[in-house]
Amino acid sequence: MSVDASTLALSPATLARWPASVRVADRALHVAWWAARAALRARPPESRMDERHAEAAAFFSHLSRRLLARHGVDLQVRGRLPEGACLLAANHVGYLDPLIVAAACPSLAIAKSELAGWPLLGRGMQSLGVVFVDRNSRRAGAMALRAARSVLEADVPLLNFPEGTTTRGDELLPFAPGLFGLARKLGVPVVPVGIRLPDPALAWVGQDTFVPHYVAFAARPRTAIRLSFGEALPSVAAQDTQALADLARARVAALI
Repeated sequence: MSVDASTLALSPATLARWPASVRVADRALHVAWWAARAALRARPPESRMDERHAEAAAFFSHLSRRLLARHGVDLQVRGRLPEGACLLAANHVGYLDPLIVAAACPSLAIAKSELAGWPLLGRGMQSLGVVFVDRNSRRAGAMALRAARSVLEADVPLLNFPEGTTTRGDELLPFAPGLFGLARKLGVPVVPVGIRLPDPALAWVGQDTFVPHYVAFAARPRTAIRLSFGEALPSVAAQDTQALADLARARVAALI
């Protein structure tokens, strides 16, 4: 599977020939337009939550493919794409990760609560059904867990980054057990997911400032990213929640 700029009117060759400053401006405007469209998108009422989650996942997948294409991303997908309710456990290298996974596999993501406050983008993510987690609040954590359960019970894949933070891609941090317990409780499989960037400099880590990082990324003519899906792990594949998290981590490590 390949997601590239050929899905748009402009060919990859044309995009690559644009001056970097023009590429950045065009791509930033494209992000703003899609964020606004997501924020204003009409959604089914709360009483039809299953339909709401499925529709949001489909729209997010469509949006992700368009944004990655516009940014010259060649997404090389390996492995069997999961279907139905599952916990997607992925390594975390930056803000593109949810789009990278959703472009190939319609899904809804877990994200840190700080992102909800981003101008326009935060509102767009909320509209898309992103589940925000405040790690410093037990009450907020419980609410996020209920939201995550709602996604899985709607038969929609849930994307989780169990490292809890980003890395340059040259290491894999320990996986927090968190949502693995929910997977065990609901009996849904865990699917290991590996994201591999062509250059560690593309990762967004720690104190990296968003705007300069995005400008550097958007200025690139083309970017090849590898996305690998591992074999699904039954929720009973390990004796307890932490063991399941550790097993998933080992499988993700093998993919990257």
